[in-house]
Amino acid sequence: MRELSKTLKNYKSTYISRLAKYLDDHEDNTESLFLQKEFDASNEALETLNTYKTNSKPFEFKTLKDHFDISILENSGFDLDKVDNHIASINRILDFIKNKQEFMVPGEDIVVNPESNEKLEKKEVPDHGELNDWIKSTIEDYLEEFNSDIKYDGYTILVDALNCYFITGNFPILTKKIEFKRINKKRLGWALKELYKSEKTDNLDVEYFRFAQENINLFEKEVIATEKFNKSKFYKLFTTNPAK
Repeated sequence: MRELSKTLKNYKSTYISRLAKYLDDHEDNTESLFLQKEFDASNEALETLNTYKTNSKPFEFKTLKDHFDISILENSGFDLDKVDNHIASINRILDFIKNKQEFMVPGEDIVVNPESNEKLEKKEVPDHGELNDWIKSTIEDYLEEFNSDIKYDGYTILVDALNCYFITGNFPILTKKIEFKRINKKRLGWALKELYKSEKTDNLDVEYFRFAQENINLFEKEVIATEKFNKSKFYKLFTTNPAK
């Protein structure tokens, strides 16, 4: 049983660790089988929630409980607003799963090291418009809260630059700096780090920081240390949760 994911972001952040555990427990299985299992469980949860919403009365949630910890809903008395929120989240999660299934080449499943949760082999990402749109929408999920904090057309420029990076592995050359209003730098750094981890499983790339230093006004005075960078102030701006 796993917790019913509150959001797509939460689902993505735990995807690799859950896949690693699944492959560790079932060594002859593949990521494709894991995705099918995830799809079936999420779809069953969606059907159960929709049945509850349609009936508008309590009923036995045994099916849902077989796959998910739904204490959040139980503690709220199955509040319909919370049910609607979970239905919306599960629909987005199902889209995420279907997208992965669509672009998975048979025989080229990703191999995961259960101890490190890192991808050991990575197939080429297809050059496909829908996949590119999905990456862009993921970036917007993480950065949308900053839209009103960026001057002029900086938000669009930032999203497009990050989209280019996650698709090609390289940042574009920008002709003007992205200007943020006065905000907590740790908020933005943490969001950029969370975005990176949702798309990649390797350590934060120094070029990710270099792009921020050269193109975002909030980080223009930060220094990329040549030694022990992961102990530096700049690195900590990205890895310190501002909510704690």
